[in-house]
Amino acid sequence: MSTFPGFECSVCGALKRDVNHWWLVSIVDVTSAAGLSSDLMISQWQPDLAAHKGRRPACGSNCAQKLVERWLTSGTLDAPRGAAGNPVEAHK
Repeated sequence: MSTFPGFECSVCGALKRDVNHWWLVSIVDVTSAAGLSSDLMISQWQPDLAAHKGRRPACGSNCAQKLVERWLTSGTLDAPRGAAGNPVEAHK
């Protein structure tokens, strides 16, 4: 089983392999009559899109759900910094 160089889950740090079923999560700016807002976009894994800035790889539904939770509570996909300053979380 081979890995995809450079792709790791933005939540748990797992490495992307050729048989994993990963997702991409990103924040998209949307302009409407009410003004500018941000929407969350979740899409199927596409290696060419995964390399784009702002796209966050998620290794499965648990990690994708953590990214959704982050966005809903803080408006960002960034991990909260712990005492050690490590942005990668362990699976719960």
